[in-house]
Amino acid sequence: MTNDKGNPVESVAGRELRTERWFPVTPERVFDGFRNPAQLARWWGPAGFRNTFSKFEFREGGPWEFVMHGPNGVDYPNISLFRKIVAPTAIVIDHVSAPRFQLDISLQVENGGVRLVWRQIFETAALRGQIARVAKDANEQNLDRLAATLAGGERPWYELLFENYAHQYDKECFVQGTLGECDFIEREIQRNKSIKIIDIGCGTGRHSIELTKRGYHITGVDMSESQLDRAREKAKEQGVAVTFQKQDARTLPFSGEFDLAIMLCEGGFPLMETDEMNFEILKNAAKALKPHGKLIFTTLNGLFPLYHSVEKFCAEAGGEGNATYRSNTFDLMTFRDHNLTVIADDAGNKRELKCNERYYVPSEITWLLKTLGFKTIEIFGAKLGAYSRNDRLSTEDFEMLVVAEK
Repeated sequence: MTNDKGNPVESVAGRELRTERWFPVTPERVFDGFRNPAQLARWWGPAGFRNTFSKFEFREGGPWEFVMHGPNGVDYPNISLFRKIVAPTAIVIDHVSAPRFQLDISLQVENGGVRLVWRQIFETAALRGQIARVAKDANEQNLDRLAATLAGGERPWYELLFENYAHQYDKECFVQGTLGECDFIEREIQRNKSIKIIDIGCGTGRHSIELTKRGYHITGVDMSESQLDRAREKAKEQGVAVTFQKQDARTLPFSGEFDLAIMLCEGGFPLMETDEMNFEILKNAAKALKPHGKLIFTTLNGLFPLYHSVEKFCAEAGGEGNATYRSNTFDLMTFRDHNLTVIADDAGNKRELKCNERYYVPSEITWLLKTLGFKTIEIFGAKLGAYSRNDRLSTEDFEMLVVAEK
């Protein structure tokens, strides 16, 4: 048999590299490890690699572009397309950058768990032979990392925190300023109800719902299904229709769609493990905006820990039943606060998480936003429920309020 160029067609078996692994979970759980970009970015690749996603649209024909950062300091750009998606049993990916191959992933129920079959089909048997020398072990390491993720071993603290915490979250002291914060947003947009707004890291939807009640068009996005379930429940209770989507703020699919982006109460931005991940959130927020669009967000004020104890501040601000924070250590080299956060989740279970959050100084925020094309950048102190342009940022402010316009 020959192809259209008259060359012999090599059998699939001769071009295939195959790996299998059984996991003690449901197919849906493994499928979500591919569908969720935050999870996928943590386990994709051999041991020691990490990933930065620039495009990730999990749909048939959708692009997936990312860079794998090797432990040797070398970056490996990758471009792929999702050819076929059948939830929760099959995913076919075309790896269109070199080396070219098709990755077929099937998930089959077996013995109370799921068997993952991983088939890489290369263009030629010769290419398969070259890649197999390193890919066999690399694929096994890849699935080792997937197994650790499925077991909860590689999940970041912010995913674990918001897993079953929606009702308790609504009782926390730091989410009680919704009305005044929405008043500020209305003033900033001059009560123009024709504009489109995206609420990034919307949580249980408190700002999205309140602004919808006031007549605005909102899309709320969050990576926590638990938080979104509660947001939809609250919207239904209050008789409003809000569009809520499960999205990772580092890989938002929007481009030039919104007039205003809000990201309040640390809606994702300073929580990521690396500065690069935090910057991806700002980059995606900027990309989602139309020309002359506006971004309003709050973030942790790096000037505060230089003069005050974060642990003492949190202890004094919290109320009965709220989350508690202890063993805080502020790293002056990274401007990250490391702490043990203790919460009671919605089932009443006490949970202790090792957390770290990035604090930013005003000059950093200004520089980051300028690199993203924002022309006007203003920074104020952020008072809970009472945002105001009259509050000049000082070392007494735990948070800063940022208003930027393209």
